[in-house]
Amino acid sequence: MVGPGNGQLFNLNSDDEFGRLHNLHARNLSVCSSLAIATYRPDYSFRLLDAAVATNFTIGDTVSGNVGASGREVINYKFTGTAGQNIFVDGIGSNNDNVRLAIFDSAGRQIYENNADNDSAPFALPRTGEYRVTIRGFSMANAPYAFGWRI
Repeated sequence: MVGPGNGQLFNLNSDDEFGRLHNLHARNLSVCSSLAIATYRPDYSFRLLDAAVATNFTIGDTVSGNVGASGREVINYKFTGTAGQNIFVDGIGSNNDNVRLAIFDSAGRQIYENNADNDSAPFALPRTGEYRVTIRGFSMANAPYAFGWRI
């Protein structure tokens, strides 16, 4: 994907499931494809999700849901944290169903990723601000997830 001035914003292999873009704001964007065979015109689709549209939760809450009928949905949550605050992800599920959980800090940097069923080791939040938690499924229809946040 390229933005104004033809600057590359994002590069993703056509087989990849997931990518992140931050701070796009209102811009003219283009999707480009480079193909080795000029006569081949593959079908493709994508969607952009607004990470600002996320469900709030508080550290200490338990969050649960499923990744939808396609098994490939992305669900966004957000919480507020303080620099140095120690937390851990308490993966409540036990079915290891290929649902991933990722945490992004207020600068958009990924600070954690694992199967949503797994517990994390305790870790300190790197900065004060809003954090985004992304749940994404990879294949299993209506795969459940449940996790808690502990200090």
